[in-house]
Amino acid sequence: MAIFLLACLLNPGQVSLLGKLEIPGTASDLSGLGGKLNDGSPANLLGGIGSALSSGPNPGEFYFLPDRGPGDGAADYLCRFHQAKLSLGADGKPVFSLVKTTPLRNKNGQAFQGLASDLKNRMDPEGLRVGPWPACVPSGQKPAGNAFYISEEYGPKVSIFQQDGTLVMDLPTPSKLTVAKPNPDAETELAQNKAGRQPNKGFEGLALDPEARELWAHTGALDPGQKNRGRQMDPLGPIQPGDRQAIGGIRLPDGLGNLRHQRAVVGWERQPPRS
Repeated sequence: MAIFLLACLLNPGQVSLLGKLEIPGTASDLSGLGGKLNDGSPANLLGGIGSALSSGPNPGEFYFLPDRGPGDGAADYLCRFHQAKLSLGADGKPVFSLVKTTPLRNKNGQAFQGLASDLKNRMDPEGLRVGPWPACVPSGQKPAGNAFYISEEYGPKVSIFQQDGTLVMDLPTPSKLTVAKPNPDAETELAQNKAGRQPNKGFEGLALDPEARELWAHTGALDPGQKNRGRQMDPLGPIQPGDRQAIGGIRLPDGLGNLRHQRAVVGWERQPPRS
């Protein structure tokens, strides 16, 4: 079940909960897909759509992002996002109306999928922001409508899509956050890489400043001798050996140059040594 909270800002510093609603995880989306995935799930399963939520330009308009689908990367789920309306009914209760489901495709029209073994075309979308086009997209190449910024975990990377779900560009990821030897199996990937993001811990949350000058992504990094277990958040205190980078900012370039890692560490998590 997916649970959504609808809140209203009454005055500065005060937020009031108006209500909550539940959406069946077995509901169908509006993708128009038929048949089943390789795990037997319906191809048009709405499923969990709470990986990310972004408001749209119109009142009550929101965009919801599922991640890589069922099975933690084992299913050939086609990645997508959903447009929906959130409003209050005559009885004062929140109402959810699904408006559209949009598949995510590369520039050649091929759909991205959550299948971990598809190393060339896999995607595990986690963060979504809808906003203005950044300066790194030339004016003559900016499609109509807003830009859709989506962060994903496999790379990790942040990509910019147009409103119809077509990829416009991938933003360069700082090399310290990538893995040299990606592998579908998390334990194998962890053993083969001593630097970069942790398995299934790439770019999670995503934030965008109102003028599309900076992006902020939440991620984890690998250190030699550490294991991706027993995580404990520790937001305060000195940074010690073995601490992992938790939040990093990247500045959008004015042209098509490389992004730079804006801040080294804002928050961190400490993990016990590998036994």
